Amino acid sequence: MEQASPTGPNRHHALKVERQRMGEYTYLVAWNGDVPLGHCEVLWQECKSAEVRNAYPGCPEINGLLVYRAEMRGRGIGTALIRTAEDRARDRGVEWIGVGAGDDNPSAMALYERLS
Repeated sequence: MEQASPTGPNRHHALKVERQRMGEYTYLVAWNGDVPLGHCEVLWQECKSAEVRNAYPGCPEINGLLVYRAEMRGRGIGTALIRTAEDRARDRGVEWIGVGAGDDNPSAMALYERLS
């Protein structure tokens, strides 16, 4: 994972795996053989946004969606990750799932709006 999407001393991938072990998150990774293409995580505790938490208490959130290489974007990898996250939520009996994206990420927002 670090070779495909280096996080340096922050060790984000290792931290995400550890949070998954604790049951707080599900760390989803899209693969092509042994090559990771992208990832996202599902925050099961509830959404980071206070506005969403207030409107939908306990609603989990899809967060941190990233397709590593620019030339692979637009090929359905992000969609597959989102659909897998939605399936995992349904498996847990969750009716709603939020998505998190910064205002500085219009392509993610466009994807979420297209899939909603």
